[in-house]
Amino acid sequence: MPKVDPIGSASSYAGDVARAVRFGEVVKRGFAKDLVEASIRYVLSNPDLTTTLVGLSTLEQLDHAGQSANKGPLPGEALKLIASIQQGFVGRLGRCTPRKESMSEGKNALGTRSIKSIKQARLNAGAVL
Repeated sequence: MPKVDPIGSASSYAGDVARAVRFGEVVKRGFAKDLVEASIRYVLSNPDLTTTLVGLSTLEQLDHAGQSANKGPLPGEALKLIASIQQGFVGRLGRCTPRKESMSEGKNALGTRSIKSIKQARLNAGAVL
């Protein structure tokens, strides 16, 4: 396995890969053709997101992303499965457990403000989003 900086929320690349593999259950249960489709449809399942950026290198990847998006959001059962998989990450490998002091300040597990808390702060200040 290559040695690279972590790209997800685990403390190592190997940890990120191990976490990603666990989402294969979404494919095994027939909710998506592959993890790419599952990822795109997962994002479409969140009505608060208005833009999704997908990295593509080929026309085939573009076609696959479009076909995946055309299938629409994942069903509720798939979202529950994903949530249960994510719950298994809490407290593992150090960086997933939110710090209590950060959460009381409207910050996420990494100590930075969440988009929701930033929007709320702007609204409180009278700014238009």
